[in-house]
Amino acid sequence: MTTIGKAVPETDRAPSFPPAPRRRSGPPHAAGGTAWGWIVKIVLLGLADAIAVTGLLIAADAKAWGYVTLLAVTLVIVNVAFLPRRYVPLKYLVPGVFFLAVFALYPVLYTAYSSTTNYGTGHVLTKQQAIDQIESQSVGRVEGSTAYDVTPLASPDGTFAGFGLYDPDTEEIFLGTTERIEQLTEPAELQVLTTTQRTFVVSVGDLTGVRPGGVAELTGYPADPGSYVMLGETEGSEIRLSGAQAFEALPRLSFDPETETVTDISTDVVYSIVEGQFTSDDGQTLSPGFRTSVGFSNYSEILTGSAFRGAFPKVLAWTIAFAVLSVVTTFAFGLGLAMVLNDKRMRGRKIYRSLVIIPYALPGFMTALVWRGLLNPTFGFNRWLGIDVGWLESPNLARFSLILVNLWLGYPYMFLVCTGALQSIPTDLKEAAFVDGATGFTAFRKVTFPLLLTSVSPLLIASFAFNFNNFTIVWLVTSGGPRASGESAGATDILLSWTYRIALDAEPKQQGLAAALSVVIFMIVAVLSAIGFKYTKTYEEVR
Repeated sequence: MTTIGKAVPETDRAPSFPPAPRRRSGPPHAAGGTAWGWIVKIVLLGLADAIAVTGLLIAADAKAWGYVTLLAVTLVIVNVAFLPRRYVPLKYLVPGVFFLAVFALYPVLYTAYSSTTNYGTGHVLTKQQAIDQIESQSVGRVEGSTAYDVTPLASPDGTFAGFGLYDPDTEEIFLGTTERIEQLTEPAELQVLTTTQRTFVVSVGDLTGVRPGGVAELTGYPADPGSYVMLGETEGSEIRLSGAQAFEALPRLSFDPETETVTDISTDVVYSIVEGQFTSDDGQTLSPGFRTSVGFSNYSEILTGSAFRGAFPKVLAWTIAFAVLSVVTTFAFGLGLAMVLNDKRMRGRKIYRSLVIIPYALPGFMTALVWRGLLNPTFGFNRWLGIDVGWLESPNLARFSLILVNLWLGYPYMFLVCTGALQSIPTDLKEAAFVDGATGFTAFRKVTFPLLLTSVSPLLIASFAFNFNNFTIVWLVTSGGPRASGESAGATDILLSWTYRIALDAEPKQQGLAAALSVVIFMIVAVLSAIGFKYTKTYEEVR
């Protein structure tokens, strides 16, 4: 049976498309990439994996399990993101997140962690490292012990066999290693070379003595012979080298892991742990101490401690004043110059603008040192003007000098910003204000300045945050001084320079306390910046 139907016009038929190509599996070069691209990716991933695995082994050997976990997770993420072809977004996201974590998050978190520790001078090592040093430093010679003459001995294959310990009184020789000490042979079988100061072992059995000049070629010879510890004859004793001789020694201090105390064997004095230091009942301490958690005591010390209670509010007040005055003076001066040089009636504006930004073109480091020379009490301004002014010796003059130097360094930036902002303001608005009868100052206050602040207010807040932490200018010009004897902070110290002084320029150095102060600075800047952003919204245009 034949079905007769109506013919379908060509224009009404469904369009036909060629079949979609099947998705190929395999390396990228099979799908249109290049074999070289695939090889380069594998090589780079291999190098990254090798570095990560090396770091993993080092961290595991040091028992730094936090780093081990972090490196293992990073290793897996990098290979999952870059080896397959389908995770394209991760290939762009992972590097950014990685560098953000390494250069931003990790320093912040580590600083916060350090602020809760006693890290500083005398408290740098871990607990076990401190115990090892305390015990090793207390090792002393056993009274009446033999003074051995020492000779490095080589085995027949040329490797280091141990130290030959020759007893000049009994003419016996012993082999000393980190595992044992044993007598090698009778005196009759020993060949020695005796000098006025010591006895050198030429040979003993199948072992050969090595002269000092040949130890560099002796395989397995310890890099630091002074730290080579041999077991002594007395239980618990050691034999240590001192030049060309060795003595039997015993540690004076012994650590008990159960009670976590150190006992002086000779006096029976017990030292217990007090804030990362082994301390006796009468207050004597053993060095070095070790890092340990102290909670929020660093923050309490900053706010209530006798050494910082009076200094902190003064430094904070000056830091805020310095940042505010720096922003106000540089902005006012830069805006004034920008308005003057923005007037089209002025001739040679390009030349003047080029001259104005010269301080901005010069390195700030060099300029600050030049200013310090100009403010020298013997040379500089005093010599040129024939005056005797202690620019950096009086607290008020030092603060004024610091603001002056910062004005010189900062006004070109504000000039450039204000020049661009002024040129973006439509002239029609100012002309309309003049038509309505406004004077030049009124037009500036009602029209130009609000529109200008709309553009530059975020930059003013950023400039405030920068000057709040402007360590470079403070340290190069005044070094935070003048500073009275016994005071932790100087008259021109801002919070950051004060933190640097506590951490690295004072004795004892208190990095944990400085870290707590850094956290406080971060919180203060965050609060002040948030307040500034809130109030600058007043100048934003309503859309």
